[in-house]
Amino acid sequence: MNKYKVIVSWVVFDIGVTSFFVGVVGMLFPLWVLNELNGTDATVGYTLSIAMLINMIVTPFVGKLSDHISRRLPFVIVGILVSVIATLFLGSTNLYIGILLFSISVVAVYIANVIYGAMLIEISSEENMGKVNGFGVGVGYLGAIVAIFIGIFVVDNWSYARGFQSITFCMILSSIPLFLYYKDDNPKYFKRQNFQFDIRGILYGIKDAFIELKNAKEVSRFLFSRFWFTSSLYTAQTFAVVFGTDAAGFSAYQVQVLLFLGVLVAIPGAIAWGFIVDKIGAKNSLVIVLSIWASILILCACMPYFNLNKGLWLLIGVITGVVISGVWASDRPYMITLVPNKNFLGQYLGYHAVTGRLAAIFGPFSWGFISTTLGLGQIPAVLTLAIFSLTSVLFIVCFKNNSEVVA
Repeated sequence: MNKYKVIVSWVVFDIGVTSFFVGVVGMLFPLWVLNELNGTDATVGYTLSIAMLINMIVTPFVGKLSDHISRRLPFVIVGILVSVIATLFLGSTNLYIGILLFSISVVAVYIANVIYGAMLIEISSEENMGKVNGFGVGVGYLGAIVAIFIGIFVVDNWSYARGFQSITFCMILSSIPLFLYYKDDNPKYFKRQNFQFDIRGILYGIKDAFIELKNAKEVSRFLFSRFWFTSSLYTAQTFAVVFGTDAAGFSAYQVQVLLFLGVLVAIPGAIAWGFIVDKIGAKNSLVIVLSIWASILILCACMPYFNLNKGLWLLIGVITGVVISGVWASDRPYMITLVPNKNFLGQYLGYHAVTGRLAAIFGPFSWGFISTTLGLGQIPAVLTLAIFSLTSVLFIVCFKNNSEVVA
């Protein structure tokens, strides 16, 4: 493999995945369901929750399978192609077929993204893992910008179907370099006569891996802490517009401008955090950014309560972009350093992804329960997210990582 071409292609790949998460999951599908198919918030929420539950079951199995045959690229290719094909038909079907296609697309792209993450250790070293991952996160934010422009210009001028198709074009374009330049080293190919035996062995291996995960104290504690900080991040991203318009008193357009500003800042922010991760370690970087994130959430809760100057929201938007990019720049390298056996990296990253899926279900539920069911409002909900983040910091700080050296 040409080292630099592979790294660049790995970094570019994240543009398409991010455009899917922001454009399809976070924007076009919910709006399409609500505006054109007479669906409800529950329709969107339940569909995404079911897709996440499927991911929780399937992802560790696929990660284990990729470890077992020592190949990553085929899983990424199949995942992206399945997601692209399913997404292509969104916007031109009825509600039920749309829900099915969306669920297939989400499951496929999440699987591809997990296996893609496992490639990091193969294309980088301990000395530059943080930098490579940081560049991936930073450049990936270009996909968010692409998605925002597609939502504003393509959908408004044509249709949701054209918007979904534009996202798939971005996914394909950004995937081609990785498909061309990444090569699996020393692959172990399936033998037809051993296929049944291999699958049975993989299933038993997953059972053993759960026992191993229980014994891998550092990994299990980090996954527990990751559940809390990803709950905070995913929920904040989901309800940012709602909080900005209801509690902060901004128009939807003003909130989108703030979010766009945050994305712009996040691009160089992620790259900078990549260098910081290699310098001070992923664990220390994660503690710093999560502590700042908790402080931001507390400030957000105080802003409307104490009627503070709205000009502070501009500063909050900038800092938020830098901090969130720092979390994602630190998260994956830290997990990789904790994995006790790198031969099972795909499997462990499957567990890593499962915690995110659980958080994506639990976080929004907790917001709705606190804000609406208990009738406490959005400010206590925001403070709860701050508590989630501080809980993560506490667990990360209070256990010793014997695996981390420089990343």
